[in-house]
Amino acid sequence: MPPEPLVSVLVPCFDKEAHLEETLESVYRQTMDRWELVVVDDGSTDASPEILHAAARAEPRLRVLRSANRGAGAARQWALEASRAPYVQYLDADDLLLPGALEARMAALERERGDVAYSDWQRLELDGEGRGRFVPGAIESRRLDDVDPDPQVAWFGGYWAPPAALLFTRDISLRTGGWRRDLEVIQDARHVLDAALAGARFVHVPEVGALYRVAASNSISQGRRLALVRDAFRNADEVGHQWRERNQLTARRREALIGCYEVLARSCHAADPELFRGCLSRLEELSPGFRAASGLLGWRRLRP
Repeated sequence: MPPEPLVSVLVPCFDKEAHLEETLESVYRQTMDRWELVVVDDGSTDASPEILHAAARAEPRLRVLRSANRGAGAARQWALEASRAPYVQYLDADDLLLPGALEARMAALERERGDVAYSDWQRLELDGEGRGRFVPGAIESRRLDDVDPDPQVAWFGGYWAPPAALLFTRDISLRTGGWRRDLEVIQDARHVLDAALAGARFVHVPEVGALYRVAASNSISQGRRLALVRDAFRNADEVGHQWRERNQLTARRREALIGCYEVLARSCHAADPELFRGCLSRLEELSPGFRAASGLLGWRRLRP
């Protein structure tokens, strides 16, 4: 009987035939072999189901779950519930793990008694020649402390890493309450923020462990940008409420909320006047002098 897996690699997949095999291979090339791979085919309409069927026949550590299209959050949650290992690696179906990533992150968590390991990562960007070819881009190498000594503030307002760069303990991933399917655009950022809100200890692994595929810069529609702003507004409201309820709204956290609502207000003032007014209302609540200073800051000019 094979040994129990130490790491569950969880992959949501919807129409990723172009990159899926490369993603699976990046798991097979890991330097540790006690992993399981759970892929949720989220109602794909391309060749992804056939690729996964063939892969599962060749690799016994791979399990494929299938459902109608419900979104990445639902797929990740189902994969988490079906997984068995004490460590959880989320991986999008077009991103890559570099060899040794799982072993290095797991060792760091065990050594530091941490809850979430985060590694450096590198962007894969379209080469600009119109051929759809991805080439290595910038390496992202920052510690949370570079953004803010408070992990909750860092993950709320300035630090981001793709799922491929993060290894969670199963316990902390479950303690977040699960994946937020109602936050369509920022659910990956919210999951790791929820880990911070649950008191997670973060451990940095100072080596590139993941490759993140970046979509073309003009591929995000205006509607998608507005959905991002609405998700971020809801996220800020919920996090601010939680900090207040727990009597944890420090001066630095208040500043982070103010900075977030200011950015969101500037992003939505023309496209969504109601959301803009909501941002101004939050700013006035958080900063008693905001209304008096708003003319100097240019907010009156922006008011629809």
